Amino acid sequence: MTQIANNAPKIAQQLARLSRPQNVVYSGLLALEIAWLKGSILYGVLCYLLLLCLYAIAVTYNNIRDVQVDRRNNRYDNPLVRAKLSIKTGYAWIGLNTVAVATIQPLLHQPTTILLSSTYVVLSFCYSNRRINLQSRGFTGMILLAVCYGCIPVLLAGSAATLWWVALLQIPLLLPLLLAKDYKDVIGDRAEHKRTPLVRYGVRPVQLTAYVLSSLAASVCLAIVFRGHSLVIGIFILPLLCVYVFCTCWLHYRQGKVSKYFLRLPQLCLLAMSLLLVEAV
Repeated sequence: MTQIANNAPKIAQQLARLSRPQNVVYSGLLALEIAWLKGSILYGVLCYLLLLCLYAIAVTYNNIRDVQVDRRNNRYDNPLVRAKLSIKTGYAWIGLNTVAVATIQPLLHQPTTILLSSTYVVLSFCYSNRRINLQSRGFTGMILLAVCYGCIPVLLAGSAATLWWVALLQIPLLLPLLLAKDYKDVIGDRAEHKRTPLVRYGVRPVQLTAYVLSSLAASVCLAIVFRGHSLVIGIFILPLLCVYVFCTCWLHYRQGKVSKYFLRLPQLCLLAMSLLLVEAV
């Protein structure tokens, strides 16, 4: 018992690394701001906690399935690569977060929340499972990630009909950013036959897709705002869209070789833009 107690802080640290809560910041804040606009910041906090647990389930399962690929890519942010955590501990962590998700459910709107949570888990399984393996099916895996990172958080926080537009817009807005995440892993992905968009299509087509998609998504956002005769909102959203498009293009031009602080800038723009879009629609 004493040995377990002494190792508890180290185990907790490795579980935090395994769960990568920093990757939930955008999704959590997106749900939080939508819930705040709908009049309940407490509900937004509960949505954030739910997303933390859902993502912990998804990323732990992905880390278990991708140990060999991560080892080739020197991804030591996955504690399973150097056996700092065992596979058995990983599955136990998935189980614990599943219990946490079930515990939070009664505090949220039902049956919507349980359906969205189930969808999140099923899509995550399909993404990482070796037989289904959606992460190796080109752009399909990226679209799935955009749904989990953007669409589901918006719908968790509020299910009004107008929010569906904001939720669906998250896909083309997030896709260019998500496409950039695999630049650092392309060597290992190719060696392990993990057919991400970069492996399947090459760098140049992925870059062009990101440039076109970010520009089109920004144009759609502007069209929605001005169609609603929201001139004031349009004045605020225009510079945000410009920064977002520039950051996305620069991120792909540099093939992901930018600082972690730069990566947060387009996410901050998207959060502010989503807030304005909710007001506009």
